[in-house]
Amino acid sequence: MGLPNLIDSYNYHNKMVQCNLGINDNNFGTQIIIYPNPSSGIFTLQSEQEITSIEIYNTLGENISPLSFRRGVGGEVEIDLSKEAKGIYFVKVQSGDKISTQKIIIE
Repeated sequence: MGLPNLIDSYNYHNKMVQCNLGINDNNFGTQIIIYPNPSSGIFTLQSEQEITSIEIYNTLGENISPLSFRRGVGGEVEIDLSKEAKGIYFVKVQSGDKISTQKIIIE
């Protein structure tokens, strides 16, 4: 049973922002691996299942996708965030009806 998403709203420069303060448990049934983490902006995402979509969010909850993705061998995808600001981002990976969200850090 996953944790509920915790939502908080606040006013950021006169713009209402809604942020997800919690992350649901990984319900893939298999592990999603993102490495290196932290990195300078180039990440490799590995999964045993075929990935159908990838979304990336900043800490304000803004979807910064689409970005540069390169599919590798099997369930491997390279994510290029090197042009993004340093900080914390969240990668939401979907395969069919299964979703996993993981934190990544750009140094």
